[in-house]
Amino acid sequence: MEVDNIKLVLNSAFEISKRAFEELYKNEKHLFDNLSNEKVELCRKDVYYHTSFLIQAINLDSKPLFEDYTRWVFELFKSLGIPFESYVTSLNYILTVMNDTVGESIAKVARNFVNDSIEFYKKEEKVIQDSNPLQDYKEQYKKLLLQGDRRSASRLIDELISKRVGVKEIYNCIFKESLYDIGLLWQTGKINVAQEHFFTAATQMIMTQLYPYIFTHQKNGHTIVGACASGELHEIGVRMVCDLLEMDGYDTHFLGANTPAQGIADYAYLKRAKAILLSVTLSINLESLRKTIEVLRADDRLKGLKIIVGGRPFAIDPELYVKVGADYSTTDIEELKRIVEQ
Repeated sequence: MEVDNIKLVLNSAFEISKRAFEELYKNEKHLFDNLSNEKVELCRKDVYYHTSFLIQAINLDSKPLFEDYTRWVFELFKSLGIPFESYVTSLNYILTVMNDTVGESIAKVARNFVNDSIEFYKKEEKVIQDSNPLQDYKEQYKKLLLQGDRRSASRLIDELISKRVGVKEIYNCIFKESLYDIGLLWQTGKINVAQEHFFTAATQMIMTQLYPYIFTHQKNGHTIVGACASGELHEIGVRMVCDLLEMDGYDTHFLGANTPAQGIADYAYLKRAKAILLSVTLSINLESLRKTIEVLRADDRLKGLKIIVGGRPFAIDPELYVKVGADYSTTDIEELKRIVEQ
């Protein structure tokens, strides 16, 4: 695939989804008969997000990213009582428009991605809900915080601790997984920004009640800078990693969400950092991450600095870190420490 062609597809996402929805609405009118204008608009946005996630996966040549998005759509649609077939129908209209607008060769690649993701869904449908050993607790935790009940959510985490569930399992299976779900719910307009902010703030507060279970040590001489690339607003994942590293003796400096690339470079140089941790939660921000890494690579002051990336997309596709220009990617704290200390 030619890079220029893929960039054209990325820049055409809005127009492709607009035309696809128009054709869907005209030819599948029965799907909209009982929907309010507000819900029809949400369907329009859904088609845009389907298109955007498909295009991003193609751009990075990563079928696992789109397979994971398809898995998430299945879970969401099931909870809302929406037939999964409506997602497949939308994808077919998107593919038809792509064939007409960006060329048969790219449309063929897109269809291959779509077909493989649907086959993946069919194989995985029976085990999707079982992939997280704390799935029921995760769903309960999400429900409580979406209802604004922080105290009950906190008690739920206390209950897990009393049952001797490890801190790492709570971080990975409850906090990380639920925050990913919430991020997509916000990104696709299923919840508003206030709900997303409350969920994140409440989780950060609840995390603090686990600190007594994590041992602290004296500083070990390794300085690490953590940040989210420009456009990425979901900071809590890399914040959790920095917290755990700090408690293991590392000198960590977390710069927060939506950090400009040059700001990250300047701060890493100022602190003589040995490594930079960069996080992405939503795959649509991977292009921004790639550009951030380009800036870091071009800075002569940072020669030898290790660039380590993490977040949901890299857990889905283990080879993705190479495509964005990073040195390493890991979701395991112990492996991360070994990388830093090499």
